Amino acid sequence: CINNNCIRQPRGRFCSPKTGDIFPNLNGFDQYNQRIELYEFSNQNKYIIVEMATSWCDACNQLADWLSNDNNKVKNNRWWKDDYYKIKEMIDLNQIYYITILYEGFNRGFADVHTVNDWFLKYPDRKIPIIADNNKLLHKWIKPTGIPTAILLNDKMEIVKFSNRGINDSFDELLSIINKNDKK
Repeated sequence: CINNNCIRQPRGRFCSPKTGDIFPNLNGFDQYNQRIELYEFSNQNKYIIVEMATSWCDACNQLADWLSNDNNKVKNNRWWKDDYYKIKEMIDLNQIYYITILYEGFNRGFADVHTVNDWFLKYPDRKIPIIADNNKLLHKWIKPTGIPTAILLNDKMEIVKFSNRGINDSFDELLSIINKNDKK
C-alpha cells in the first residue's frame, strides 16, 4: 500500500486514503457542459467538501434537495444533525466549496454530462459544482461503501477528514474546526 493505510473492507483489503494525503485532480464535465478540474478550487483559502453521489441514491437526492431547494426531508434520516444547517449557510455565503461528484446515473451506468445536467435541473444551485466521474476513477480511489460520502479537504487539496461512508465524519470535522476558530 503506497501510504501504509491498508483497510479491510467487505471485498478485500485496499489501500485507503488518510488524513494528509493529497486528493487526486478529477477532470470531468460540469453542469454547464464545460470541462472542469477539481484543482480549480484549490489555493483559495477555503475548505472543500467533496461529496460522492449517484443519481439513484435516495439520501443523495434528499441532501441535494435540501442544499438547493431547502427541502427538509433529509432531516428524517437517522444520520442527520441540525448542526448541518451551519454548513449550508457557509456554502450559501461562499465561505466553503461544496462539490458534488456523480459517478453513476439512474440506470447505474457511468455518470456523464447528461447525468450532471439532469441533476442540476432537479437541484439548481449555482454555488455547488457538479462533476461527472464518468470513468469511476475517483470512485475507485475512494471506494465508497455508503453514499452520499463526503471528504473534507483543505485549500491545498490535502485530506482533512476521509470517509468512504456517509457525510457525518467530514461535516462534524468541519464544524469542529469552525467552532475552534470562532473561539479564538
